[in-house]
This record gives sequence, structure tokens and C-alpha cells, in this order.
Amino acid sequence: MRLRTTWFIYAGIVWTLLFTIMSFYWAAGGMIGVKSLGGKYINWR
Repeated sequence: MRLRTTWFIYAGIVWTLLFTIMSFYWAAGGMIGVKSLGGKYINWR
């Protein structure tokens, strides 16, 4: 049971770091993946 719990903790840390790195990339001006953020709602006029 402890091995399974440890695996979930590490997976959660990796998942958090993935989104943290992605957010810092976008904040620095990166444009990769920006179109997947709901672009069809931006040009609604």
C-alpha cells in the first residue's frame, strides 16, 4: 500500500510541475499551445 501511495504523490508532483512550467512559459510570451485555450470564444463578434 505504501508503494502505491508514493507513486500517487510523485505523479501529483510531476503533474503540478508540468502545469507550472507551462504557465511560466506562457507568462514569458510563449505561444505554443495558446490556441487550445478556447480561442473560438475570443472572436465571438
